[in-house]
Amino acid sequence: MLRATRAVRGRVIKRLVSPELFCKGVPRCDVMEGKWKYVLLEVTGGKLAKNDATEYVVHQVACAKCQNTPDKLCDRECFHKDLASPCKAAIEKCKYNVWMDGGGWITVDTEAKTMHVFGVSIAMGPADHELTSKLLAEQFPDYAVTFDEE
Repeated sequence: MLRATRAVRGRVIKRLVSPELFCKGVPRCDVMEGKWKYVLLEVTGGKLAKNDATEYVVHQVACAKCQNTPDKLCDRECFHKDLASPCKAAIEKCKYNVWMDGGGWITVDTEAKTMHVFGVSIAMGPADHELTSKLLAEQFPDYAVTFDEE
């Protein structure tokens, strides 16, 4: 579901937000058009504690310092853990425990309706791209979602 757009370095980026919310103001999956870093968040505790359950949230954000052109990727200043911190804090406000499981990249093409999950966070390690792809496919059934484990 296309929910909003965001200007990044003068470029308008489409944002896709899943209709299912994990907790107040936190969508289960939040991704943006183009190629951006993402983090897979593991959530326990709170309402999940009675069932000893674990849930996951996929969070991707366009860094204002990034220039995602084919010849230049994100600047080193845009670290996975820093990009995910606001989402992590919002989930913690809902009384859950949150761990950053790892990171990578997601490429989203809203015209072709495709998503591709790949890569690794140097500081955090790789996320489970297969699990991430499954979550994205569940939340965005109109999209073809693929992944590479690297």
